[in-house]
Amino acid sequence: MVYDLTLVQRRIIINCDRRNMRFRHNQNHPVSGPLLRTCKTVYADARALLYSATFELENMDYLEKWLRTLGSGAVDIRDIRLTRSFQAYFAQSYGVNLPVRNQKDYRATTRQVAKLLSGCRHLENLELGFLYTKKFRTTPLIENKDNPAYWQKEARLLAEMVFRDLFVLLVAAKASGQTVDQVASLPQIHHKNFECIKHHPSNVGNGNPQRETACHMKLLIAKYIGNRSHPRKPGSRAFLA
Repeated sequence: MVYDLTLVQRRIIINCDRRNMRFRHNQNHPVSGPLLRTCKTVYADARALLYSATFELENMDYLEKWLRTLGSGAVDIRDIRLTRSFQAYFAQSYGVNLPVRNQKDYRATTRQVAKLLSGCRHLENLELGFLYTKKFRTTPLIENKDNPAYWQKEARLLAEMVFRDLFVLLVAAKASGQTVDQVASLPQIHHKNFECIKHHPSNVGNGNPQRETACHMKLLIAKYIGNRSHPRKPGSRAFLA
């Protein structure tokens, strides 16, 4: 039953309601969420096959709740995708049928998710379905000494917000033996963020905001995590802004 309905699936969609968490591989075969917690009793190869699937959830809030139901059962998850691109700060404006949450709440939830995922030794991909607002300026984690254009500042700020929120997870990924490039590519920032930077009145020209964000993320990981046994975390107040 488990092999037929679950292990062969490449996508497992997590549905959320207010009473419980469950996932299904299609509408005709709902499978209870506790199955993942019982997977420790099945053979290792079956467990690995199950967790190699992509788990899809609507938003970060649901992801946090689901991970808490799994407990240690989440350790072998490899790929997570959030399917709603405007699930929080811009939800009401774009008519998405989800609770409207401001960015502060979303980022606080993201930090909790980072802690819950830090034990996932095989995690390779976390798609962030969120459109950030960058009007809240903070002290840069890496000083801009190259007089960057406005769009470059925006792209770097985006990297720093994600880095701050996922710091615990990124540290764990680096400690597991991943390279700087692998750690930097773990969080997948939604493409709408880069489209917004491109459409800003400032002149992007031939610039590539997505590449700028990726490069800055690598610099952040190299500076604050690197190969240190004790990763360098900036002052807590500024770092968590």
